[in-house]
Amino acid sequence: MRSGWWTALALASACQGDPDCTSGPCEVSDGTYGMVAPSGDGPFPVVFRLHGLNGAGSELAQEPSLLQDEAEARGIVLVFPDGVDGRWNHNRVGKERDDVAFFQQVLDDVAERVEVDRARTAMSGHSVGGTMTWTLACEAPQGFGAFYASSGGPFRPLQEACSGQAVSMVHTHGLNDRRTVLDERTADAIGFLVEEGACAGGESEADGPLSCTVYAGCRGGAEVRLCTHDGGHSDAAGWEERMLDGFERAWGGSRK
Repeated sequence: MRSGWWTALALASACQGDPDCTSGPCEVSDGTYGMVAPSGDGPFPVVFRLHGLNGAGSELAQEPSLLQDEAEARGIVLVFPDGVDGRWNHNRVGKERDDVAFFQQVLDDVAERVEVDRARTAMSGHSVGGTMTWTLACEAPQGFGAFYASSGGPFRPLQEACSGQAVSMVHTHGLNDRRTVLDERTADAIGFLVEEGACAGGESEADGPLSCTVYAGCRGGAEVRLCTHDGGHSDAAGWEERMLDGFERAWGGSRK
């Protein structure tokens, strides 16, 4: 039986404003988030999912979904942070919330509520949530083991701010996306990760509705994938299973 964030958070220690975090999103000093924890005993992997523009992660946590079903079956904790007024500070404007620091606060808070495996963590996001995922993968990838961005490429050239750490990244994009067009900036970002990670040359691979170029053998066992599909500003059908499959590859396999 799947646990919603309202039941999972009942296991929590003290939380600002709501000790059990049962009447609404959980709070950390810089914001709020929702969580869906699997049944059973940990330690559990943790996957963050960042919403698109004007979204609310804590609301997504309350809505049953295929992603929640897949995570429950694999014993994965899902975390849905809330942007400020539905937005992420992906361009790192100084006066806005530092979302990179916020995500670390959330991860630390989750670890106080359920038993998690910090060696198996991942960040994902769609649209502007994908752009924020790119920002984190570039500037501060240390706290997350793998990244998945869809329909949202990097805000600026990666060479300007990246840590130089090899990262596992999957980027998916619809070829008919008219809202955020797949452009040279994303292609250049993939190339930068491949170069920085000393990855092997790209191999073509079909993955369901996706056509992927896969760069394997990167430093530290990382892998970089650029995948396209025939759709628009949405994830291709079956993305939930493929995304979690990719994270488990990056973590070295499922332990459930």
